Amino acid sequence: MSDLRFACRQLLKNPGFAAVAVFVLGLRAAAADTTDASALLPSPQTIVARHVEAVGGRAALLKHQSYHWTGGFELPAQKVSGSLEIFGKAPHRFWLKVEIPGARKYLRATDERTMWHFNPQPGSRSGKDWESHARQGLRRLADERQQHLTEVLDLNSMVNDEAGLIHAHTVGRTRFQDRECLQLDLAGRNGQGVTEYFDPASGLRAGVSYAGTNAETFITTDYKALGGVTIPTRVIRLDGERTNDVFTIISAESVLVPDSKFVLPIHVPDWPADWNEMDEAYPPPTFAKQLPWPWKGEHSRWFNAKFDKPGDDFFWSYVVLNALEGDTLKSREELADALKRYDATDQ
Repeated sequence: MSDLRFACRQLLKNPGFAAVAVFVLGLRAAAADTTDASALLPSPQTIVARHVEAVGGRAALLKHQSYHWTGGFELPAQKVSGSLEIFGKAPHRFWLKVEIPGARKYLRATDERTMWHFNPQPGSRSGKDWESHARQGLRRLADERQQHLTEVLDLNSMVNDEAGLIHAHTVGRTRFQDRECLQLDLAGRNGQGVTEYFDPASGLRAGVSYAGTNAETFITTDYKALGGVTIPTRVIRLDGERTNDVFTIISAESVLVPDSKFVLPIHVPDWPADWNEMDEAYPPPTFAKQLPWPWKGEHSRWFNAKFDKPGDDFFWSYVVLNALEGDTLKSREELADALKRYDATDQ
């Protein structure tokens, strides 16, 4: 203000001073604007690095590249709730299960190359360690919404971002969920627009929005330290302004998850309409309980609806697929011996 008063006095005394005064004031104003603008907008790398540091740091995240979470799931509009279980493994393996009482389980998973899901079908039944399905609910599916969910919930995505997997970005300031946030615009899969929002004070991510045909927004909130890292224990998915579903995390631990956890389960693609599937843990809990083998895994059987009808073409005929963990049968002789013991025990 003193500079402005001085310039005005000089202008009254000497009109020729005007050009010099205006030029000097303009330079000072321009310098101030440039300094303020650069201070307001950190680089994308700085924003992501601050977020990684806020959730525990890169070293802590690298110790949790294979992990297990449990929690809850809600569909507020339907007033439905259930349990949530998540397994993750670097770099891009992810497995999610939601179980709703009376509606069975829902699975969403990817082994990095293949994305798959399971939805319960009408007429399905279940018990301890077994399920029976009259219609197929297991499908391969590269689904965009499933990709969004994986990206938001997967703990490893934080390390992936810091490693430089984000491109074509710009930074700005905006309001997100009634709070001031730093806005980071990214180019997502297939050029899809993605916007991430970060709290400028804490550095934590406040949410993510996806543009395009499958537009949706995730709110990441209630950050807590669990299992050595700080994670959002409440993730809300919005479809427009409406809350679609809510994921809550209650426990988190670092565990060694086998790669087989994320692989598409054994199945017969598009089996005939009059066939059924029976899925069990291995060894099967419903029969052949005396088998001496130490193997663990999955035991699946497919059979015709007339499986138990004497005289029918499919009487007592079924297809069996076993997915066993570890080093099992290594030769034809071992397989023959196993089948004989299986048949003898089953009689």
